[in-house]
Amino acid sequence: LDNYVAFAGFITVAPGDAVEIAYTSLEARVEQRDKPEGAPLATEQIAPVLCDSLERLTKGRSVGFAISGGVDSCLLAALYRDMYPDARMVGFTAVTSAGKDLQFARMAAKRLDIKLVEVPVPVGAEALELHREMTRVSHSAMPLSGNAVGFGALCRAARAYGLDAIVDGT
Repeated sequence: LDNYVAFAGFITVAPGDAVEIAYTSLEARVEQRDKPEGAPLATEQIAPVLCDSLERLTKGRSVGFAISGGVDSCLLAALYRDMYPDARMVGFTAVTSAGKDLQFARMAAKRLDIKLVEVPVPVGAEALELHREMTRVSHSAMPLSGNAVGFGALCRAARAYGLDAIVDGT
């Protein structure tokens, strides 16, 4: 992968296991937990389930992808790209002054051949107004957080782009 160099190493853990990472030494400790009846899907079962869900949720819609650069959003975009290799895909990423999300989102978009729209996350009064707007159209109260405001900004940008749905990693 193009971004392999961004990672010091990889570990594989089962769903439900606890992972603790010491950020100073980057050492990982995995606590294996007993799996309850009806345990999560096996690894080989996950892609077909996600692809089926993506197909059902996006069929007949013009969709964009919220790309944070994280595993969840990149996986969904990659699966969609695999399902529809010739589809014109548009990704939206929140731009803040913190973290390396933007760098990873750009890398993912380039690798997946997705047009990436970089959306500034509002602050102050504009953020509060966007939060009120998102809460009005939501079926439940939206938490007032940077993530909620950032996602609201992505939704607003996707709608301005002419899209009627946005796929995100949550």
